[in-house]
Amino acid sequence: MNMIKYLPLLTLSLFLYSCSFPGSPGTTELRDTVIKDAPKVHISSIVTSEQDDKIRVIVNADREFSYNFANHYEPACLIVDIPTAQFINLPQELTVGKGHIQSISLEQIAKPDHTGRLSINLDKMSAYNIYKDNKSLIVDIDKQSFQRNNHIQNQQTREKRNNDSDNNKSHFDNDKSHFDYVIGGKDVLYITVYDEPDLSYDPNTNRSLRVSTDGKISFPFLGDVKVAGFSPFQLEKRLEKLLSEGYIINPHVSVIVAEYHSKEVCVLGAVRNPGVYPLLGRESILEIISKAGGVITSESLGMAGNDIIVMRKNVSAGKETTSASSGTNAPTMIKTDASVDTEIEYIRLDLQKLLRKGDIALNISLQDQDTLYVPMAESMFVFGQVMRPGAIKLLEKEISVIEAISMAGGFTPIASPSRTRIVRVENGIEKTIYININKIVKGEKNKDIILKAGDIVVVPEAFF
Repeated sequence: MNMIKYLPLLTLSLFLYSCSFPGSPGTTELRDTVIKDAPKVHISSIVTSEQDDKIRVIVNADREFSYNFANHYEPACLIVDIPTAQFINLPQELTVGKGHIQSISLEQIAKPDHTGRLSINLDKMSAYNIYKDNKSLIVDIDKQSFQRNNHIQNQQTREKRNNDSDNNKSHFDNDKSHFDYVIGGKDVLYITVYDEPDLSYDPNTNRSLRVSTDGKISFPFLGDVKVAGFSPFQLEKRLEKLLSEGYIINPHVSVIVAEYHSKEVCVLGAVRNPGVYPLLGRESILEIISKAGGVITSESLGMAGNDIIVMRKNVSAGKETTSASSGTNAPTMIKTDASVDTEIEYIRLDLQKLLRKGDIALNISLQDQDTLYVPMAESMFVFGQVMRPGAIKLLEKEISVIEAISMAGGFTPIASPSRTRIVRVENGIEKTIYININKIVKGEKNKDIILKAGDIVVVPEAFF
């Protein structure tokens, strides 16, 4: 009788015991039932707001929840997964268009745990911070820092593939992130190990890491780690691998270059903000001039002239260097002194062709330690019986006497064009060149003279 009394309990125990073995009948169904019956997280709203230095995304739910996340550089995207989450009355795509955030995509993933996925789509990979606040998840996207624009990166990648040798091509083919900025000595890094504030060096911890001149950082647990030569994306994966080898289970690392110091160019001359600027990958003359505020076009500030000069360390002693001569888009050849140990290569370009005519063949890429010099425009002068006497900037390669007088407003009614003269100093000696403008106007164009910087054109008054 006692056996019969406990038989139902024994049968239930044997059933549960059989379910405890992987692969036994009922195991999968039981696990699915547990997941199915797990408390749902209802995402009721996603709010975006713009602040001075960041764009904030707030994900609001009806209860506390956990989350996982990842970032992608190509295309730039932050992915947040919330287990057992459901989106309530929300569209599949939220258009944002603020800061670097273009849109937010929502997706339901049935297996393994009915995840709700948010994909925050960015136009540029930016610094970000993710944290919980009760029933909300807050994602702050920095408006200032970014790695590189994907469109420019892809374009530069294609150019690099076309220009490099076969050996270099194979190197870049194996490096999927070669178009990212390459970290170097003296750069300052923000490194975030998520959920590990003691291992993080970022704005939240008010710490950062400066790369040593030999390309290393000192990192907890790992000691000296070589970081020079890696892109931020590559360094993230490298640190994740090192930390996972006995220190942290499934670490997530973010690397942002906070300050760029390893590769720089110096901009001098007739630009609005001369100084030293970081070189982020393969940047062109126009990109660097834009960083420097553009060339000066106001005479009161010292107008930019016709030329632009790139001074570059030349490792090939005594070789000819290039620059852009008039009448051709090819850089002009300038010989350097073979006796100098560290030589300087001078590349002279036609700034007016580059800016006014958009000759992109002159928009060359700059290299680390280049100096970009935009000389002030030189002047010649027109005085006497013209409508607007004064200085004329030599922004074009060649200006003749007729053109200069026209730029000065032409002759006054009492001018004597036939007695026009040019005062010129050559080799410290002043000389006067007489020119009859009336003959040039009547057809003797070969008598028109090309003016030089410092020339003075004098138009005297007529005798009555």
